[in-house]
Amino acid sequence: MKHKVTCIGTLVLLLLGCKSVTGGEVESPGYVIRGKVVSVEVESGERDIVVCHLTVDLEFVNTATESVILLQPSGEHTFWIGGKRLAKTYDDAALGRHLLHDSQRWLSVMNTVEYRELANRLDKPLPPADVTRTLKPGEAWRYRRVVDIFFPKNRDNCLFAPCIVGEELISLSPLWLTLQVEMWPYNVENFKHDLGGKLSRRWRKAGRLWVGNKLGGFWSATMTTDPILLDLKAARKG
Repeated sequence: MKHKVTCIGTLVLLLLGCKSVTGGEVESPGYVIRGKVVSVEVESGERDIVVCHLTVDLEFVNTATESVILLQPSGEHTFWIGGKRLAKTYDDAALGRHLLHDSQRWLSVMNTVEYRELANRLDKPLPPADVTRTLKPGEAWRYRRVVDIFFPKNRDNCLFAPCIVGEELISLSPLWLTLQVEMWPYNVENFKHDLGGKLSRRWRKAGRLWVGNKLGGFWSATMTTDPILLDLKAARKG
């Protein structure tokens, strides 16, 4: 599925305000996302760009005392990774401070047939096995994903801060990477209003479906992974 994307600042999202499913305190996800970089390829692309192709194993771990429900990739729908951040230390990565790189690229609002079909497949009395996965307390599920990160080749091409350039990647390595992952595809609510809130309540006996905060009429759930070690010294050259 070809997606339109847009850059959304964190401040803009906060200004839209938020609302929990229950109307009270915002519910926690009940799980964490850990990761491991399996392989790295660094490619010197066109237009003064360096591309890091990362193969990453993401592990979703239930840390709650009850079952949690995740949407899982199905057909054209995959987890959208919109935020990619790099820091020099684990603590800086975990706290989102002193960042060396921070790229944000998120989906815009779309009325496409893929999201209409996904909305219909989700709108069931119980979590459908073809598009959801239920994890029991302590259970984990692993998902492999290829992630591309783009860097300017030199500082003359830096457009935003913070900026790390391709020639610095090896000398600064190892680094710590965090990914921001869309856990609820809010575009389904173009076809079924408040679907996230309704399913969260409807499926409550089966487990906790976390759909995040309500922003501008849509439920929006974005998770940040635990810091992931990224060593580029052994990267293959493309």
